[in-house]
Amino acid sequence: MKKIALIRPGIHPLDIDFATALSNKGYDVDLIAPKNGLVLHIPKEKIKFKIILINSFNLPNFFDLPITPSLYELLGKNNYDIIQSNEDYQPMTIISAYFANKFKKKFILIEEKYIYSRHLINSFIFKILDLLKITKYSISIADHVVAHGSGCLEYLKKRGLSSNVELISSSINPNNFPKKIAYDIKPPFKLLTVSRLISHKGLDVLFNALSLVNINYNLTIVGDGKLKNSLVELAKKLNIYKKINIIEFSKRNEINELMKKNDLYICSSRIEVAAISLLEAMSVGMPVISTDIGSTKDFVIKNVNGYIFQSENFRDLADKIEWICHKEKLIKFGKNSAKIAREKFDINKNINDYIKLIES
Repeated sequence: MKKIALIRPGIHPLDIDFATALSNKGYDVDLIAPKNGLVLHIPKEKIKFKIILINSFNLPNFFDLPITPSLYELLGKNNYDIIQSNEDYQPMTIISAYFANKFKKKFILIEEKYIYSRHLINSFIFKILDLLKITKYSISIADHVVAHGSGCLEYLKKRGLSSNVELISSSINPNNFPKKIAYDIKPPFKLLTVSRLISHKGLDVLFNALSLVNINYNLTIVGDGKLKNSLVELAKKLNIYKKINIIEFSKRNEINELMKKNDLYICSSRIEVAAISLLEAMSVGMPVISTDIGSTKDFVIKNVNGYIFQSENFRDLADKIEWICHKEKLIKFGKNSAKIAREKFDINKNINDYIKLIES
């Protein structure tokens, strides 16, 4: 049985699904993350793999770049056959790559981003590090590099780093998102988005679009963040406040139920790395409208399960909302979404693509 270390700056539900899928294939998996990781989703149900949380610290303004001095020692204590990490610029990834290279371990790198960073200062620093070839070190060491989506692959090409890259799309476990049994669609159309209330999620773009549409609708936003008050003020200014309901983040199963009860999922982000909520909504059977950034274009097929709109263009978004909000179209697109998510983006199927890399 091969032993695999999955190195993460935090633990997302997707990491749990990935570790579970590998465990189900017979691998001995350790999921390693900092105790104060950006996301720490620890499952309450019984799992087949081990979660190891290690001490870390962050430099000022680099909250998403945990530094873990004990990682190297931890890797040395365990006889891992494969080390897999995410994002070439992460300190944890650079440590893992160095260890793998020194002790001749197989190293697999997964890349997800299509920009340096959503933070301007971080982007500038990463570009400098790129020029110095520091961030490129992990890629040069990797036995395999995986791009999670076409947007990421294009980004790696721009950096001159696409020669050793395999394209494997982001995947979810659709078993966690049971399909809608029936579609009860009638005005007001029930719109949904799951999003932090921060600038790069583009909710102001969505609000401006909704102020233009000539349909009866209600919008539910699942999320919280520092822009809540300003978004409420914008909704009042645009005279759409009574049509909008903002609720705080819920448990996964509660969001699933909301997806079943709503008619259309909208992603209006200015920056979106993986758009996992979009995939989750598709898996449930929701038609979708998404911005055209990153790898979201991989998920949405025009006139099949939804529409793509031009980022920042709220008039384009308004048109797409009006085009899609018809009962027959919403039902057809919703069923197509569920089919696409289950056929193309199921981690239980796509895990075989990773196993080919592990065993090669």
